[in-house]
Amino acid sequence: MIGFILAAALAATGPAPSSASHKTADTPNKATPSADAGCSDANPCHAVGDIPIVDSKGRTAVMRSTGSIPWLKDGKLALLPGDVATLQMRRQPDGSVVPVIVSVARANLADTDKVVTANIEAMASQQPGPDNTYSMRGKVGSLNTAPDTLRITFRQAPGRPDSLLILEDGYHGWLRYRARMVMPDGRTQPTDVCDVHAPAFGVEHWPYPIVLIELSDLRLVEPELDAAGNPVMHCE
Repeated sequence: MIGFILAAALAATGPAPSSASHKTADTPNKATPSADAGCSDANPCHAVGDIPIVDSKGRTAVMRSTGSIPWLKDGKLALLPGDVATLQMRRQPDGSVVPVIVSVARANLADTDKVVTANIEAMASQQPGPDNTYSMRGKVGSLNTAPDTLRITFRQAPGRPDSLLILEDGYHGWLRYRARMVMPDGRTQPTDVCDVHAPAFGVEHWPYPIVLIELSDLRLVEPELDAAGNPVMHCE
């Protein structure tokens, strides 16, 4: 679904996951949706506007874009910083199980502030994975996830460039998915993410700004166990 250009109009950006140097635009740019975006009541879209982004020095800049982006299209969920989406996995007439949006909103960031703070503190003792990504798993009941629903929040940490994806799994199966991110300079690239253990929540943490994240191939899977019967973390 990232069939559009989302270029930033930032005064400065945080560190990218690669060592390459990229110049950001200093004039507003348009987010051009796919021609078949098909926004409707049944398929709601983001009305993309000014998006505040905290840069690597803790300064808030504004990314100015226009256009509309579907929240969910062809099983792919697009989230901007400050978005929260509640989904259910529903069986279709052909037997497939696909994500369906229950509700979408701008996030009440206070709901996840404690999780974000704990993740940043824990990050100091972790070794990052690919793309300089950190992963954390929460305990049951840490967040208020309704049974048989998924709630996914994408946000920045208060006053920091860090981007966090908080995934709450109210199902009994583990949530597995793929992710692709859009950087402030308009580059897109995949990023490694790990299973979300159910019923609990998971946090993916990147210590740099991301202006949009796309989740695809969302599915519920049975836990993988080692020879001793202990769950094995799967990341891809």
